[in-house]
Amino acid sequence: MKRFHVHAIWLVAALLLSGCAEGYRYGVSLDISNAPPPPRLVFYERPSYVAEVSGGVYVVDPGSNDCDMFQYGSYWYVYTGTYWYRASSYQGPYAVISFESVPSRVYNVPERHWRHHPHGGPPGQMKKRGRDWNS
Repeated sequence: MKRFHVHAIWLVAALLLSGCAEGYRYGVSLDISNAPPPPRLVFYERPSYVAEVSGGVYVVDPGSNDCDMFQYGSYWYVYTGTYWYRASSYQGPYAVISFESVPSRVYNVPERHWRHHPHGGPPGQMKKRGRDWNS
């Protein structure tokens, strides 16, 4: 009888955990599929860099465009305050990406270089302020 209960508990735990994982993947997929089209970024010349931060991340001046812009490696990342977009050129075309696809080095850019930082600031700073990055 004890063996039956142990197996039943393991079965229920496995079903619950698999349901949570499925729900999470569905939520991320749904979030990206509902994203608005990429922002129309207008540049009359190559944008200038505001700063180079550690790890090869460049903070880019987005000009009159209301977004945050970074270059890291061969990609340009744009954050609109809600969604992330990526392109291989500052001129685009940009495509929506999940936040998991954004390099952590971009998230760790100091708060002073952002217009619309996700969650109000970098993960370490939010913990210092009593706010959790994942909340």
